[in-house]
Amino acid sequence: MSGGDARPIAGWFVDFDVPVEAVPAFSDAFDGVADAVTSVEVEADRRWRIEVFFRADPDLRAIEEALALVAEGGGWPVPKIAIRAEPVADWVQATYRRFPPFRVGRFYIHGSHTQEPAPPSSVRLTIEAAVAFGSGEHGSTSGCLLAVDRLATRWKRPRVLDLGCGSGILGIAAAKVWRVPVVGADNDPVAVRTAVENARINGLGRRLRGIVSTGFGNPRLAGPYDLVLANILANPLVRLARPIAARLAPGGRAVLAGLLVGQERLVLQAYRRQGLALERRVRRGDWSTLVLVKKNGGGRTRRRKSQLEV
Repeated sequence: MSGGDARPIAGWFVDFDVPVEAVPAFSDAFDGVADAVTSVEVEADRRWRIEVFFRADPDLRAIEEALALVAEGGGWPVPKIAIRAEPVADWVQATYRRFPPFRVGRFYIHGSHTQEPAPPSSVRLTIEAAVAFGSGEHGSTSGCLLAVDRLATRWKRPRVLDLGCGSGILGIAAAKVWRVPVVGADNDPVAVRTAVENARINGLGRRLRGIVSTGFGNPRLAGPYDLVLANILANPLVRLARPIAARLAPGGRAVLAGLLVGQERLVLQAYRRQGLALERRVRRGDWSTLVLVKKNGGGRTRRRKSQLEV
């Protein structure tokens, strides 16, 4: 696809609207294909807009075929797409409009285009919106950040794994809060490179170690860990229940996200069977983040009734 604007192009955006329950499936279809995928609620009737960013001129036919396959598999209508080119001259302002600075708990999140100082007592996270697989705005990512904020006083030097690290925002937040090395793993090499680069931008040097791995397939992820951050999707979280539980140290926490409120029971059942108990949940709109604890000695545990809704 090419446009009539003669100015140099910084990238292309493909937008389409889907029901809220379809957001994970349609977003996941572009993993490893697009340079960034974001989603935002646009109406009160549970309709969301997905925006897919490509640095290279996208293949419109391939996009339409991918959307048709996802729609057929989930029983949803095929979304209509809008595609636009973003000239280089407009890129900085367009990025600023799409990604202004914002706060989640103690974290102040912004792109490099933001020059103003961070608010007092905040932890600054610099994440480039153009290349991020998760900038903190989405309900699942912000829920994880709130969970990390709440856990910040629990350990002095926890062993942390950011599983499905994407942009690395969660691992970077953990590395800054606890000042410890963090392992960031993803099955997409582009995501791992992005996470490592974002760690460098945040002044963490080699504090975030990037590993390409599908689940725990890489032996370097053996653990044990005091904290596992997994902002993925509901079904992969269920499949990973046993290996995540096995690699958690006694008293460790798993922060699970990427699931809708209606999918909480499915995920919780899988982890309770592995001896983890619900400590709290964080709800951000339709999205839920679950904080689970591995009790000393393992085994089945009683559910704690604790909930944070924001």
